[in-house]
Amino acid sequence: MAAIIFLIGGCLGGDSGNSKCCLSMEPCYSSTEAAPGGELGVQGFGKIAKRSVESDTEGSLFVPREARLIPECHCMLEVCSLPSPTVLGVTGDVCATLQATGACAKTNSSLFIVVPLYRGNSCREGEKVAGLGRSVVVTGLGAVTAFGMGAPALGSAIAAGRSGLGPLTRVAGWDGRTGVAGEVEFNPPPAISARMAKRLDRHVLFALAASLEACRDAGLGRPLPGGDEAAVVIGSSRGGETSLLEGWGKKRTGPLFLPRILANMAAAQVSIFLGARGPSWGLSAACATGGAAIGEAWEIIRRGDATLAVCGGAETPLTALSLAGFEAMGVLSRRRDPAEACRPFQRGRDGFVPAEGAGVLVLEEAEHARVRGAGARAVLTGYGAASDAHHPTAPDPAGAGAALAMRRALAKANLAPEAIDYICAHGTGTVLGDAAEAAAVANIFGSGKPPVSSLKAALGHTLGAAGAIEAVACVMALERQIIPPTVNCGESEFPLDLVPNRARPAVIRHCLSNSFGFGGHNVSLVFSRA
Repeated sequence: MAAIIFLIGGCLGGDSGNSKCCLSMEPCYSSTEAAPGGELGVQGFGKIAKRSVESDTEGSLFVPREARLIPECHCMLEVCSLPSPTVLGVTGDVCATLQATGACAKTNSSLFIVVPLYRGNSCREGEKVAGLGRSVVVTGLGAVTAFGMGAPALGSAIAAGRSGLGPLTRVAGWDGRTGVAGEVEFNPPPAISARMAKRLDRHVLFALAASLEACRDAGLGRPLPGGDEAAVVIGSSRGGETSLLEGWGKKRTGPLFLPRILANMAAAQVSIFLGARGPSWGLSAACATGGAAIGEAWEIIRRGDATLAVCGGAETPLTALSLAGFEAMGVLSRRRDPAEACRPFQRGRDGFVPAEGAGVLVLEEAEHARVRGAGARAVLTGYGAASDAHHPTAPDPAGAGAALAMRRALAKANLAPEAIDYICAHGTGTVLGDAAEAAAVANIFGSGKPPVSSLKAALGHTLGAAGAIEAVACVMALERQIIPPTVNCGESEFPLDLVPNRARPAVIRHCLSNSFGFGGHNVSLVFSRA
């Protein structure tokens, strides 16, 4: 079966706000020649297959030069409808059109017009979004936090406006000025044997526990079905620091010492434990790690390298070494009262409260989830990343990199800023970091800023796990239609609606989650209601 497709305009690069077009209809390949990028990807609605140019097409093949069809910024309008319509496009960075000879009825094909969308627009009624990228849904959640084991514990505590912070007790002999932390009372789940638990670093155990919960929530067993198509992207900013310090100064170590301290081991062990044989990465981007891991897993599914991904971050930074280092930098709160210690965006804030934890999502190609009967808890619609290129620890005061990450996430989600109903801020409580994020939010949203809250006032800062834990919270906010509060909230230094102290019922269609890290890493994710 053939399809007639006309491309009207197009977007360059990955920014749907770019109105420059570069689509030439000059015939440069015949139907018997291989187009750049190899095979044509023949995609029905939700189904993907591959067919060769020679055997399944007719007419002339037109390849626009230096152009890409960006799924988020094109609509597909069906003009002539016949059974089993298909859309054809070259896999790779080259966008192709196939123009069959004769009229629609004569070729037994369907005629579509693919038109560009620009920022702020959406598909009109009767149109469908062109699907050269896969739609990705969230089907499972897992969390280990100061509120306890499990995502439900996290969701209930946030909705109630509770704080999980308390006295710092895990670091024996600590006599520094920091006295508050977000500690986890952790017991490995039954699936992790006592022998296995002794072999793994604490952050890896957190990652395994959260991953097992997320897979159960998604209705997935162990080993994962279709393991060749299952990816794992779980990151950490500090890796096995706990195990490293336990072995510090010893003349001899066991054979598992080095594997215990590797930063990639959370992803590796989850992959081994679940039988996930797709791409597996241990990502590290400081405090943007968890968000980046989720975004990169999203890209892996969209480009067709996996049908599902277990992704997120895990961190156990409550060690004397980390605390001493952060104190020397002046970024930890010195307040000893948990109700006063972390005050994001507020006057008199003096730093963040350290915490440990893990957050994991199961992402899944939408059609794969539908076929196996898995419900979508939310849709991950946008991901943007950018770098400050400014300083090893201090953010760009203008928040340029953070703004760029938000802008890119919105562009991929094909949303105007005013479509965002809630911002889950990075909001650590540091003087410079909060000011930079407030500037970035003002840059993108102007005077029409949506409600902004920081979960770190209640959870503490879990560093590389923060973005993943906050992603879990965003999905539950979309489900419950409740905006999480900023607890311990007093006077804001910036013109932001911080949702003080109590959760707020609201209509939430799309929310934006920010994660920023030392070195200038900036990540933004857009979650939409399923």
